[in-house]
Amino acid sequence: MDFIGGACMRPGARARRALDRGWLWRALGLLGLAMALACQTAGAQSSPETRQARAREDQTALREQIDALQKRIESSESSREDASRALQASEQAISDISRELAELDRRQVALQDSLRRLDTTRDQQSKELERQQQALADQLRAQYASGLSPWTALLSGRDPQEIGRELAWLAYVTRSRTQALDDLRKTLDRLADLRRQTDEGRRDLDTVRDDVQKRRQDLQAQQAQRREVLDKIRSRLDDERGQAKQLQARDARLGNLIKDLDAEIARAEA
Repeated sequence: MDFIGGACMRPGARARRALDRGWLWRALGLLGLAMALACQTAGAQSSPETRQARAREDQTALREQIDALQKRIESSESSREDASRALQASEQAISDISRELAELDRRQVALQDSLRRLDTTRDQQSKELERQQQALADQLRAQYASGLSPWTALLSGRDPQEIGRELAWLAYVTRSRTQALDDLRKTLDRLADLRRQTDEGRRDLDTVRDDVQKRRQDLQAQQAQRREVLDKIRSRLDDERGQAKQLQARDARLGNLIKDLDAEIARAEA
């Protein structure tokens, strides 16, 4: 029987105590091995070579993103140019159609002036016709009231030659006024035809102007849509360029990191 610390220990207790001590030493050894492996792994992961490899991989992936983004930028640039040309075409079409409308307005004003002049001339001719008709009627009434005719002249005992001259003059005046009346009627007929044609031309011009005005409204709506598309493309292009600047800045930082790691590895090797 053994004595430890002044106490008596049986043989079985001594065996168990020895077993416990062996397990403890084995556990401590395994823990030390694990810590050593962990330190080696951490050291390997944080080594310049490892960090350099990871930086190169990151840079490769980043440059792939930059290339893809650059292609999108080029596509957006092409779309912007197409949209800009389309907008310019709309603006040119609107400018052309505006000039066409201005010309139609000028023609419309000219036709209105023509109608006013025709109406004025028609009124003047109508008044002149009424005057000539009244004069002829007055002449015929006066001639009838005086009884002046070839038969009454012969019976009156007056000089036949004088009566003949007077009758010839009256016949001439009557023919002249009758011819003037015929001319006035023909003039009024021509004025009526001309006014009808001018009025038809004005109505046709109004129809054409309405059509052209509708075309300009459609072009203006198209112009607004194309301007909206162009604004959206420009906004997207600005965003893509901003992203490209950020990615290029990251690429530059990775490049500097790789250079620093190259120098560090070179110093370690030296």
